[in-house]
Amino acid sequence: ACLGLTSQAKKILQIFNFKTGTMLHYYLTNKNITKYFIIKNPRIQQKNKINNNYIFIKKLTKKNFNIIKTDMENNEKNIKYFTRKYLNNPFYHYQIFLIRYKKINGIFVIRIVNSKNSRAARIIDFEGNMEIIKYSYIFFSKFIKKNKCEYIDFINYGIKTEFLKIANFEILKKPTVIPNFFEPLIIKNHKIYFAYKENNKLFTPKFFKGDGDQERPNLL
Repeated sequence: ACLGLTSQAKKILQIFNFKTGTMLHYYLTNKNITKYFIIKNPRIQQKNKINNNYIFIKKLTKKNFNIIKTDMENNEKNIKYFTRKYLNNPFYHYQIFLIRYKKINGIFVIRIVNSKNSRAARIIDFEGNMEIIKYSYIFFSKFIKKNKCEYIDFINYGIKTEFLKIANFEILKKPTVIPNFFEPLIIKNHKIYFAYKENNKLFTPKFFKGDGDQERPNLL
């Protein structure tokens, strides 16, 4: 799969029978913040449909990752993948959380960015049962409030919109503006195109910001 294509590259790959698409951008705002410096014109979210206090949350580290059992759907995204790409990352600080409700669980990778004397949180990667997102609202809401972030966003393709809506995430659309580039900060909506080739008709694509080179540092 290729992630972060230009519109021209997207057209070229289509000629070679690659399937292409555009990543979707979702966000959840911090209701404790009254003035926004990074996000512009956010939509005020309604109360989520599932208000569940009985989820299990565990912050994963190098020491405890091995004892966590999860239903990882993709063998490529295993403990070694998360440790090497995120926990050992020399450029950015990532936080990894396991969220579990009954037998449903998922791993979320989050990075906090600082800009304009403000903060935003970004869900960079995910692995597990996507249904866990329905039960994630309380965790993400508390996370952005505790860390004083304006919002948390989630760029992905393949996660069911209905699950994100239940968790109170809004899909990005005008007049809301959420930057994707922070080094330097560019307050502008940006489309991320992807392409892939898969012969298996049963294959269901799922892509996240952490896939490809979207997390490469621009400032060292």
